[in-house]
Amino acid sequence: MLRTAARSTVGSRSQGGRLLLSYSPPADRNGHQVFDQDPLLKAVGLPPVDADWRPRFPACLEDEGRALLARVLGGGSAVGLAPGVAGGEIKRWSPIAFGELAGRLDDTGLRPVVLVGPGEEGLARRVADASPVEVPVLGLDQDAAGLAGLAAGLAAVVGNDSGAGHVAALAGTPVVSLFGPTDPRRTAPRGSAVTLWRREVVCAPCGRRRCSEPTRGCLDDLKVDTVFDAVRPLVRELVY
Repeated sequence: MLRTAARSTVGSRSQGGRLLLSYSPPADRNGHQVFDQDPLLKAVGLPPVDADWRPRFPACLEDEGRALLARVLGGGSAVGLAPGVAGGEIKRWSPIAFGELAGRLDDTGLRPVVLVGPGEEGLARRVADASPVEVPVLGLDQDAAGLAGLAAGLAAVVGNDSGAGHVAALAGTPVVSLFGPTDPRRTAPRGSAVTLWRREVVCAPCGRRRCSEPTRGCLDDLKVDTVFDAVRPLVRELVY
């Protein structure tokens, strides 16, 4: 009905969309995904994406996040560890490594917390079990807005190529984003406080859902010390 009623239909071909379209402008996939639809916007007479735009979070949302952190931790500066990721295990740094990182952070006076979403209870447990210190788990009953409020109250967030890093970056929280098979030029969180880590191996970024190598060198060889050293400059004024 849409196709027959409209004089023209313009949009993305993905997910079967081409069946509805009279025109689908090609996307430039050499840059960040946020700009993929600029040709579509141009086709309908709209300006391109504003690369500097950021949402303004309500103060009450940030207050709720900080209040929750205060109740759980009783004070102090906290670093969020976000071990979850969509798109398969290949994009995920080891939960055991996240647990070890929690111990390193605690040694410096920073309180580690695990940030996960609904359905990631098992993943959170694996991180907590690998940590030498008690690590609170937050986010299981939070939506994206609640996660943003939590992120705003954190000193930093460490995570995979996942939504948690994007939300934290939008909240203005320093982020260390760990990349393996995916290309940070396409999917990295955007912001001045984002630190990207990508190990230079011949096969990365491969974009695969399963690793074809005997060992996943892009992430399995990422040492806890390396990530800890990336976090430390972001929170130096809090603990040194």
